[in-house]
Amino acid sequence: MALAKVHHVGFMVSGIGEAKRIFCDSLGLRVDEGRSPYPSGRHVPFDNVNILDIPCGDSELEINTPNDANSGSGRFLARWGGVASFHHICPHATDIQEDVRRLREAGLQQILPPGTTEWNGQGAAFFHPRSCLGILLEIWPPDGHYVPLTAHGDGLVSGIHHVGVVGRDLGELRRLWVDQIGGTPVEAPPARPWQGSVQSLGVQVGASVIEFTVPQETTSELGVFLGEKGSGGSAVHHVALSTPDLNQFMRRMAQLQIKPIGEVVEVGGGARVALFRPVSMQTITIEAWQV
Repeated sequence: MALAKVHHVGFMVSGIGEAKRIFCDSLGLRVDEGRSPYPSGRHVPFDNVNILDIPCGDSELEINTPNDANSGSGRFLARWGGVASFHHICPHATDIQEDVRRLREAGLQQILPPGTTEWNGQGAAFFHPRSCLGILLEIWPPDGHYVPLTAHGDGLVSGIHHVGVVGRDLGELRRLWVDQIGGTPVEAPPARPWQGSVQSLGVQVGASVIEFTVPQETTSELGVFLGEKGSGGSAVHHVALSTPDLNQFMRRMAQLQIKPIGEVVEVGGGARVALFRPVSMQTITIEAWQV
């Protein structure tokens, strides 16, 4: 597979303004006004959503708002959060035609636009959650759109450290993300106390890392999360953001009255990590990593 990195992590929210307040106004990131001017964003007719693109290092946070409660996106939001939820993971391809062909041959089910019977080879490609252990997979084409490393923000958040996925079976996750999607097994990020007892696997997708954890206790926080959201086999649990100054990150979050869950911890290699869950965004969980 020719996947260069995670191009973006997609969120589904009921109101774009609150997502902007948390990810931009508090954390120093900025909307890419050239692609998705605030407040309306860019309209995507595929599922009738409006989107804000927020560069984050060399990746993006993509904020989606459904315009139709009866659309797939509208039903997803109603089912999994009502206010906000993680929605999809989108790797960036260097040869999307080849990637789509290989993914389809590997058994992943491509989602075609309404009224079509075959993909035209243009634009992004989507693969159904039922063939991706419950997570919607999008593949971004090599269209010249690479978010510059100079990052559009004030530097408090320097990028995405990793994307955290909770699943039921590490073997299934490995088969999907390594054997079928084409990631490379790597050491998982160091364990944090709030994870509880887990089995872990790191998978590198181009320049990006996805952390897979399988909780060993159904009553732990991750076990409860999996029971609520992992009916398809896995679900995105958190996005971990890199920061050069965790203390300043925490002060910014405090301005929004968002307190860390538990204590700041030190993990392998001297990294300091804090966990946040903005109450106003329900099931969105954020980790902050100072490495």
